[in-house]
Amino acid sequence: MSQRSPFDANRRPEAGHFPCESGYLGGINDGHSAKFQSVPLKDVGGFTVRVSSGGIGGEIEFRRGKPDGALLASVRVEPTGGWDKWVELKSNPMTPVDARED
Repeated sequence: MSQRSPFDANRRPEAGHFPCESGYLGGINDGHSAKFQSVPLKDVGGFTVRVSSGGIGGEIEFRRGKPDGALLASVRVEPTGGWDKWVELKSNPMTPVDARED
């Protein structure tokens, strides 16, 4: 039996739908990374993240293949006023890549 990709072009995929090395995304800090397997980059035009920041904020980068791979998109996270104050942010648009990538 083949494993079906969790990506469905008719709905917005979420991190929880893709296999991730750590199993989930939680608190992230400078230098942290997560890897999602078999993401069809040709169908991706950008990223949306739901974040909170009780600290100084930062930037989330989406890179191809590895933590120092080609930068696909990024999202600037400003302080939200607390770890329980969530906002949804969109990355800059990206040019789709004709590949399926981890």
